[in-house]
Amino acid sequence: MNFLTKLLLWSALSLFLAFGAKASPVCHEKADVYELALADMQGTGNDIWTQKVSAGDCAHIKQAKYLGTLWTYDADKLSRTVEYMLWGKSVYGPITTLPPGVWLIQHEGHAQDLPLHDTFYSTWLMPNGHDERKYSCCNEKDCYPTPIQLKDGKYYARRREDGEWIEIPEGKLEQNQDDPRESPDYQSHACIAPPHLGHVVYCATLGAGI
Repeated sequence: MNFLTKLLLWSALSLFLAFGAKASPVCHEKADVYELALADMQGTGNDIWTQKVSAGDCAHIKQAKYLGTLWTYDADKLSRTVEYMLWGKSVYGPITTLPPGVWLIQHEGHAQDLPLHDTFYSTWLMPNGHDERKYSCCNEKDCYPTPIQLKDGKYYARRREDGEWIEIPEGKLEQNQDDPRESPDYQSHACIAPPHLGHVVYCATLGAGI
């Protein structure tokens, strides 16, 4: 999207600022809000936000409908990068407080994340110590972006079906491998068996800032 188009769009959206509900900070592209999150953790979020507003990439607007949480991280307080729907288009923004009535966030394979299967999940093979990788991490359902946290020296990934935190074996974490697969989009990713198969993590890789 060129600068003039962005300027016209945000100019139209800014009309909402004078009326109604509280405005939310949003950006056109997912990559912009991840950059803001990383800057927030480094204490430079306000500076990056100002730059992106000046460039026409982000703005405070109203009428954006919350769809789901993409990533949870710690800065001065627990924060999230989220997806909104605005006039039929996905936009993205940082928030610290979830909208009323939202109590459980699950990653359900948003449409914009589906290309990850072809570009990343379909070629992601299970770590195999120092030996050659042979088996796929993914059966088209087990892999997804999900929060990963470090607690008492161990990493845990959140399982989407029930929100439970599942311990990641050291041998399944990419950052412990000789040939690590890095996250393709700043998010943490994991391939986790559904609850009826037990607490099994096939593969996991850390997002930026973890």
